[in-house]
Amino acid sequence: MGWMNWTLPTIVALFALGGTIVSIVIFEGFKPPIERKGFLPIPTTPGDRLFISILMTFGIFFLYMAFFGVAALWVPIVICVVVDVLISIKG
Repeated sequence: MGWMNWTLPTIVALFALGGTIVSIVIFEGFKPPIERKGFLPIPTTPGDRLFISILMTFGIFFLYMAFFGVAALWVPIVICVVVDVLISIKG
């Protein structure tokens, strides 16, 4: 595991991602998911929207860092929160 730079933010992000996935599994275990059609071009369940949000978050961060580096990381965080909330509620 020496190849990875295990800093506190890395560990927090890993546990937050794992906790989110475990939470949606538990939530869908108690309340079976119902597909609905929002602005996304396909009918989705809450798990589908979570998966799409996670992929969008990674994509936004990678694109931001490719073009702007690690300066002002609050910008992609704000963009990701807005996009993830829109996908979760309206998607």
